Amino acid sequence: MDGWLAWTALRRSPTLPIALLLLTGARLAWGGTSVACYPNRPCQVPFLTKNPATLLCPNGPTHPGGVAWVYYNLTEPDTKAMVLVGTGEDTLKVEALLDLRARCMLSWPHLVIRSATVRDAGVYLCKSGNRTLAYYEVDMQDAENVHISGKSVGVSSLPSRFLEVGGLHLEVFTVWNAWEDCDRCGVPAERRRVGFCYVREVLGDQRPVPCGLWALAKRLLLPGRPPELGLEPCIVPCVTSPPFVARFRKLELPGRKFVPLQHSGVLLIDTYLVNVNGNVSFKCPGASVYTPVSWRRNSTDVSRANLSRRRGSTHALDDVTGRSIYTIKGVQRADEGVYRCYVSEELAGSFHLKVLEPNERRAAAGTSAMGLVWYTLAALALISVLMVFLTFLYTYCAQVRRHQVVHW
Repeated sequence: MDGWLAWTALRRSPTLPIALLLLTGARLAWGGTSVACYPNRPCQVPFLTKNPATLLCPNGPTHPGGVAWVYYNLTEPDTKAMVLVGTGEDTLKVEALLDLRARCMLSWPHLVIRSATVRDAGVYLCKSGNRTLAYYEVDMQDAENVHISGKSVGVSSLPSRFLEVGGLHLEVFTVWNAWEDCDRCGVPAERRRVGFCYVREVLGDQRPVPCGLWALAKRLLLPGRPPELGLEPCIVPCVTSPPFVARFRKLELPGRKFVPLQHSGVLLIDTYLVNVNGNVSFKCPGASVYTPVSWRRNSTDVSRANLSRRRGSTHALDDVTGRSIYTIKGVQRADEGVYRCYVSEELAGSFHLKVLEPNERRAAAGTSAMGLVWYTLAALALISVLMVFLTFLYTYCAQVRRHQVVHW
């Protein structure tokens, strides 16, 4: 069955009106991506690759085994439903989807895809028994070619384009998420927003659609337009005693009100032993391009501005993942210290970097070798003592037996 015909069959499913009834309003895909949920249509969700993607299952049971997430790969001509996680997951036998399955997990009842790729695009259904609770058409847009713009970098965002493809007159443009909060308070900082490629037909009353989904639906090749990452400076005062509401991170869907989303922090403490001139990367847990992330080295804030001022700096923050990865190339002794990352201004990770010189390695290796020698000698001495004791015991027993025989 053609992928698009499979969608049509799903829409005619007797369980589908329940899902569509649930999805007639705005639905939030965790991470704050743009979600177009129109009446009588599934939610169309764009995500940025190399970042986590989370799909919500409204009103789904929170106990293990209560839901299953089903996937349709629309790039295959004869696509079939595959259960990714949940009840019936053993039915997934397609080797091409094993990688996707390995990166999927359930945060009951929601689906989390770790480090999304372009190949993960398709239809995702949340099912509980025979009921369909959520229906998403997902477009994964390539972060490798992301266009970085804004006042912080002095680059303009991409303009809208009008073009003709397959006899259709199209407008290709960017749909932006709301600006994130500043990544830190009380000092000059930065905030970001993510923009996704959308397309609409100029003639007629067609809704805007994420570019990848439109190309799949029309079976046409759309000229590439990358997703965007907007950056601008900001400064906000620090609030010493935030009210309870401030503990919730606010996300905004285009043209709709803010939606509160609770941030659950994960604290990671780790130590890295790295050879001099080696490379190291620190991955901040819970961070992504959709969350405000900041770093601090010892007691000094680390930002794009102060890294760019250091000529030939070997320290870098990865913009594609929202600066959730801190990389140091050619590590030197001066790079030692404690590196901390903050997600939404909450401590999420602490990384202690220790740099080893070559002579330290030799000393450590020598110490290890001598330790092995001493352990070996001690073991041999213990075995020798045991053998002497056993020999004495054998001789004594033999003498006693001989004496008993003579006496008889």
